[in-house]
Amino acid sequence: MPTVKKTKKAQYGESVYKDAKGTTVVTKTNTKDGPRYYKTTAPTDKNAREMNLFNIRNKPADSTRAKDIDPIDLKKLSTMKNGGKAKDGKWMQKVSKSIKARGTEGKCTPITKPGCTGRAKALAKTFKKIAAKRKAK
Repeated sequence: MPTVKKTKKAQYGESVYKDAKGTTVVTKTNTKDGPRYYKTTAPTDKNAREMNLFNIRNKPADSTRAKDIDPIDLKKLSTMKNGGKAKDGKWMQKVSKSIKARGTEGKCTPITKPGCTGRAKALAKTFKKIAAKRKAK
C-alpha cells in the first residue's frame, strides 16, 4: 500500500521577494468563497502590498489559482505561524524588552490615560486579554 505524504496547508499571510522586475507580494486571504491567493509585482513592496489589498477588497474574483503560484511562495506561506507573525513564538518577550529599552513602561496603565493611543493601546488590550485568560485557569 503506497503511503501518501501530507503537506501542510499554507497559512494566511504574505510572502515577499525581490527580483529584477521589482517586488512581488503573494498574499493568502480568506474570502466568503474560501481561501484565495493574490499576487502583485510593483517597484516597491509598499506599492505591491497596497495593490494586493485593493484587489482583495474590490476585486475578489481576480485571485490567482494555487497551482499558478510559485511553489517557493507556497512553502514560505506554509512555514509561517499565524500569518507570518511570531516565527519563534517569543513575540511577547521581544515586545516587553523593547518597551523597557525605550522607557515607555507604564504608558498605558491605566488604558484610559490620554497618552495611551494607537498601537500601544492595542498592545495593552492584548496583554490584558492574555492575563485574563491566564487568571481564569
